[in-house]
Amino acid sequence: MVYFGQEPWDGPRTLKEMLDLRYCPPEVATQIADYPLHLIEVRSYPHIERFHSDLQYVFGFLQRDREKEELYHYVTENQAAFSHLDGAAYQMIRVMSRSSRLLGEKEEYENEEGEYDMCQALLDMREESKEEGKREGISIGRTEGISIGRTEGISIGRTEGITIGRSEGISLGKQVFRLWLAGKPEEEIAKACGISVEEVREILL
Repeated sequence: MVYFGQEPWDGPRTLKEMLDLRYCPPEVATQIADYPLHLIEVRSYPHIERFHSDLQYVFGFLQRDREKEELYHYVTENQAAFSHLDGAAYQMIRVMSRSSRLLGEKEEYENEEGEYDMCQALLDMREESKEEGKREGISIGRTEGISIGRTEGISIGRTEGITIGRSEGISLGKQVFRLWLAGKPEEEIAKACGISVEEVREILL
């Protein structure tokens, strides 16, 4: 059995582990021969050099597809092989790897001999990632710039509001006191200043 999963295999490893023998009579269970499950975990298989075909490079690619730089170096070091992958190997990488979203249609990388250039596909993938990163960076930068601008605008607005408020408050206070000293009643002062009688009393206290 060949397992391509991202996480380590946690399933059964023998025939009896695969069978539910809880309700099997003991005399029957003892007659069932147990066999090991011959399992190859692609992403952790340590002897890929034993394969003398493109399968070696498929395994090597999938074992590194979580680490972009390590993957790039591996493909570069084995450029001769990755520049001439057969169709089945290329398709397996596209389907099984985490990079399948970025790898273009395989016809783009097919040569006249029907082989596929994974090196070029990977280069294109890196360029697309860079462009996507730039677009996200510009978008984030604009958003943060707008946010900072708004924050500073609010801050400036508050400062100006406080300054204006203080200035108007001083002017209003002077007007109230002038009218009060002139002997005007609180109701008339309030009407002249555009405030309530209670506010007039607060200023005069």
